[in-house]
Amino acid sequence: MGSSPFGSGSSEHTPGPKLKRSLIHLSLEGENSKEQLDALADRLYYARHPELQGRKIQEDETDLAKEWMLLRNNIEQEVEQLTEKLFHEQHPEL
Repeated sequence: MGSSPFGSGSSEHTPGPKLKRSLIHLSLEGENSKEQLDALADRLYYARHPELQGRKIQEDETDLAKEWMLLRNNIEQEVEQLTEKLFHEQHPEL
């Protein structure tokens, strides 16, 4: 679990350029954001775990489920921060 879910950013909490584009798209999309966040978490998770071949996590695989949720929550936090940043860039008077 040592690799960052955020791509090739400079730190564990800095998204790489590819993920930044996805996060910007998500932050601008609004509708279906939960499904998009889940789909992005799936893509990153299964890239990290190719041995799972895209199969669903089973109930008894609690460590895998926790890892996915942590990844998903980290992505959501990044989207929220980016959304706020973009809003303030577009509305500096606020």
